[in-house]
Amino acid sequence: EYVGTDGVVFGIAWQGPRIPDLPTLLGSYFPQYVQGIQNQRANGGGRGPVSVAGSALVVRSGGHMGAFAGQAYLPQSLPAGVSPSDIQ
Repeated sequence: EYVGTDGVVFGIAWQGPRIPDLPTLLGSYFPQYVQGIQNQRANGGGRGPVSVAGSALVVRSGGHMGAFAGQAYLPQSLPAGVSPSDIQ
């Protein structure tokens, strides 16, 4: 979990045997994530890594049974000097 000086969480990252409880972690951003996945699948992106990139939310997740990793962040909330690649 990445928290700005204002106390607001702007990013999360995970790595482990299961995908975490994304509805809980993403909170009010979860519907945007679901819509992004539906769009990806509709455009020919079958099973596999997930990449949802919007102006308000970016989520990248992938892996296989027993080894998942990913990150999610709010682009507009990244503090100065923090890049998306810093969220690991």
